[in-house]
Amino acid sequence: MFTARSFMLAGLNTIQKHNSMRAKLYLIPGTMCNARLWSELSTYLHHYELVHMAIPSGCGAEQLVEQLASALPDQKVALLGFSAGAYLASLLTLRYPEKVEKLMLVSNSPCPLSANELALRKHNLQLINRYGYKGISLKKAEAMIDSSLHSHAVAHHQVSIIRQMDTELGEEVLKAQLLGTSERRDLKNELLKIEQRLCFVYSEQDPLINIRWMQDFSRHTQAVMHRVVGSGHMLPLEQPQLLSDYIRQWLNAP
Repeated sequence: MFTARSFMLAGLNTIQKHNSMRAKLYLIPGTMCNARLWSELSTYLHHYELVHMAIPSGCGAEQLVEQLASALPDQKVALLGFSAGAYLASLLTLRYPEKVEKLMLVSNSPCPLSANELALRKHNLQLINRYGYKGISLKKAEAMIDSSLHSHAVAHHQVSIIRQMDTELGEEVLKAQLLGTSERRDLKNELLKIEQRLCFVYSEQDPLINIRWMQDFSRHTQAVMHRVVGSGHMLPLEQPQLLSDYIRQWLNAP
């Protein structure tokens, strides 16, 4: 005879079984981003379990990658990195190929930062050390998205999330991430040799993307390259439906 409690327990067991059967997607965010970065994306990927991996503290990319790799399970995973997190995901795959089955890089070209970007980061660190950090400005947050592709209300919502993540992480995290992820080397030749299914997604006019690097890489690889219209950098927030389509294609491909 079934009681109310037995029905409830049966329901919980069904939910737990469903959750355990969902494919997992491991996610590494970018500079000053936390789990909120994936909030819009999760709506379209409810059949998958999204596992957020915060960027750890460390004095360099190699140390960060070591800590991230130690947090992964023993079996190979599908790994997606965004912006600086995409560079770390690339390096992790190269260092620990036994940990990664598939690799997707969003809004990043895995190569050294430009001289201008490095100089800007150095200048920002000097200002923070001298005056403290008062948070990302509205103007800078707005520059991270392509507002021409969205209504005012949608763009305002995206900028609010960017500023909220920045506030939640704060000054010490920013300094640690700028110090830990600024020095990068060109990973092109190594990525051309990997066996994992590799996919890039980036905006064709994103000023933080090295378009020449992307074009050169695409001529020598079987990797899937998705160029998105516009200049937006924050694709998980700006183009969650389109990005989720690309993710499903990448996950389901043999």
